[in-house]
Formats: sequence, C-alpha cells, structure tokens
Amino acid sequence: MPPKTKKASLKQENEVADANNGTVNPGSGNGWRHKNDVRSATVSFECKTTGKRTFSLKAAELEEAERYALLDAKEMAFVVDIDGRRYYIVTQRMWQDMTEATPDSAFGVYMAFTPNKSILLDRAVLDRQETVALANRWDPAWVRTISGKSYVMVRDYSWHMLRGD
Repeated sequence: MPPKTKKASLKQENEVADANNGTVNPGSGNGWRHKNDVRSATVSFECKTTGKRTFSLKAAELEEAERYALLDAKEMAFVVDIDGRRYYIVTQRMWQDMTEATPDSAFGVYMAFTPNKSILLDRAVLDRQETVALANRWDPAWVRTISGKSYVMVRDYSWHMLRGD
C-alpha cells in the first residue's frame, strides 16, 4: 500500500474508532484474535477508503466482514470513504433493528440491484441523490442488493443519529 493510502486508511480507522467509542484492532485486524479494522462494544467495523470518485463494493468483502463480526459476537458495519464522504453499510436486518422506532417517511431510499458480485458506488450519483433527499427533508439511504443479499448504506450523519451518538 502506498504511504499516502496507508496514511488515509489509518486516519479513517482512528476516526471511526473515536466516533463510535471503539478501538482500532492491532494490524488493522490482520491478527488471529480480532478481525476487521475497528471494534466497539457491539459493532465490528471494516474500513475502506479511496480518493477516487468511485468504489467497487464487493459481495465477498461484505460477507467476509460480516463473518468476522459474527465470530466476535458483534454486528458488522462496512465503512467506505469515497473522495472525502463517509458511508456506513450494514445488513438489511441490522438496518431494520436500527430504524424500528423511526418512521419510514424519514428516509429517501434509493435502490439498486445487481446479480453480479459487486456494484459500483459513484460519488456523483450518490451526491445527486443525497441532495434530492435532503431537499425533501429526508435522510438518504441506499439499498444495494448484491448477489441476492441486501445491504443498506447511509451517510455518517445518519449513522450517528440512528445509533444515538
């Protein structure tokens, strides 16, 4: 990993840990005991960052992060920073648990389905959808179904509001 990317990844992990009352796992989770990058009392976070305007969200990475979280008896959150914007991605089940007391009308939901093993997250498209949602006084939420499994993606401000941070 080039130094600039490594520095950005370490910064992201520290910010996610601080924002979620968690700790960074030694070696970014490459040890045998704690996998994923960050852990809090209830959530195991896998962090990815890119300075590019797009990110390829892969089913295999989501499934691996979820498996590691379950082994640690925690929920999984996949955190992606795309060109300076932070998104949290969780399973459909975790999303339902997080929002059970929140009216459905609070969210502008954007859906995308693919039978493929990855889906492209394009910052320009996400920005346009977020602008429309916020103009309508909704929090944006993106449902991404990849290889038959649904995940929900929200911006960092929605994540912290729903988690009560």
